[in-house]
Amino acid sequence: MATEGQHPEIVKFIENISIAPHDLLEDNHSQEADELRGKWKENKRAGKLYALSACGDARVRFPKPEKYVTLKSIAAGGNVDSNIVTNAGVEFAVFAGHYDGEAFKPGEMPTGCGGLGAKYEALEHNKPVPVKGIGYYIARNIDHPDPLVNALLKANKIAKISNKPQLTIAQNHRIGEIFPFGVFMPGQSPRFAINILDLYEKYDPKEIYAKGIPELERRVIPEIFNEFLEACEAQVKESLLTYPNYKEMMRVQNPRMVVLSTEIMSAKIRYPKIASFPGILFKIHLPRIKNGSDVSIDPEKLQDVINQIEYPIPHAVENFGKPNESFSNTDRFLIETDDIDLSRKVALRLAEEEWMQKWMNLEGHQMLIVQTQEGISQLIEEFKQ
Repeated sequence: MATEGQHPEIVKFIENISIAPHDLLEDNHSQEADELRGKWKENKRAGKLYALSACGDARVRFPKPEKYVTLKSIAAGGNVDSNIVTNAGVEFAVFAGHYDGEAFKPGEMPTGCGGLGAKYEALEHNKPVPVKGIGYYIARNIDHPDPLVNALLKANKIAKISNKPQLTIAQNHRIGEIFPFGVFMPGQSPRFAINILDLYEKYDPKEIYAKGIPELERRVIPEIFNEFLEACEAQVKESLLTYPNYKEMMRVQNPRMVVLSTEIMSAKIRYPKIASFPGILFKIHLPRIKNGSDVSIDPEKLQDVINQIEYPIPHAVENFGKPNESFSNTDRFLIETDDIDLSRKVALRLAEEEWMQKWMNLEGHQMLIVQTQEGISQLIEEFKQ
C-alpha cells in the first residue's frame, strides 16, 4: 500500500509495465523516439555530444539523452573506447561514480555501488583473484573501491589521449544530485576538490570526506560544462516532483531488464517510454568491431562482458520471489547488435553459463535478441534454444 502523499499508480508501475517485443518495437518506432534520434544526430554533426562513462547500475540516471553517448559497465570499470571519446562528434567527457546519499556519513568512504563494494570486500579480506566471472572482472578493471577515486583515476588515463575537456562527478543515486570534483582541460593543470596526494600516498576517507562529498566551486568549473550541470539540477527537481517516493524507489537496485548493447545511443532514445522510467534498466556496453558493413565482437571483449553479467543475473536468481530484494524484478534480458544473427550468437554464448540457464528457466523470464541499426530496432525476437 502506498504511504500518505504517494501515488499508488507510480509506486506499482515498474512491476506492471509490459516489456514484450511488440512493446519495445512500438516504443522504438514512436514519434518521440524519431525526434530524439534526430536531435542526437544533429548534436553529433555539430560536435556537441559528450561521452558518459558510468556504472550500469539502474539507479544512475542522466538527463537529455540526445546529448550523450553512453559507455556503461560494472562500477564504470570497463575499458573506454578511445575512438569514441576522441570522435569529432564528442565535445567533452564525463566520468561518474555513484553512491547512496542516505547511507553516507561524513568522514567515511561513500558506499552504494555494488561493484565497488565487492572490490572493497576483496581487498579487505585479501581474497584470491578468480579465473573468470565478476570477481575476475573487479580485480582486473576496478582501480579503487572509492567511487570518487575510481572515477578520477579513469579520467586521468583518458585525459592523456583524448585532448578533450573532462569532468569527474559523484552522483547520489537516491535523488540524482551530482557533485563535480575534478576538471581536466587540454593544456591546463587539472583542478580537483580533493588532495591528489591523499589518493596516492595515504588514502584517508576521514580527511577526504570530513566535510561531506568534496565539490568544486561552480566559479572554477569551465563554462563548457554549464548546460550539463544545469540539466542535472533540473532532473533532481523533476524526479522528486514526479515520483513522491523517489528516494525509496532508488533504495535497492531492482530493474525490470538488463540491456547488453553495442549501441552507444542511450536506451532512453531507443525506447523513450519504457527506458525513461527510473530504475527500470541495468545497462552494459558491448564493444563491437566494424569493418565496412561487417560487424563482429572480439571473443575476449565478449568474455569481459559475460564476467560483468555474472553480477546481476545470479542476484536475480537468488532473489526471485523476494519482493524488494535486488534484481528480484529482473525478468527481461535484451541483447542488441547490428545483426540479429550476431545477437543470437551472443545469446547462445551466454546460455552456456549455468547461472543464465537458471534465470531463463524462471517463470515469466525472457531473453530477447534485437537487430538495431542507427538506433532503430528492426527485429526483436524471443531467444529460445
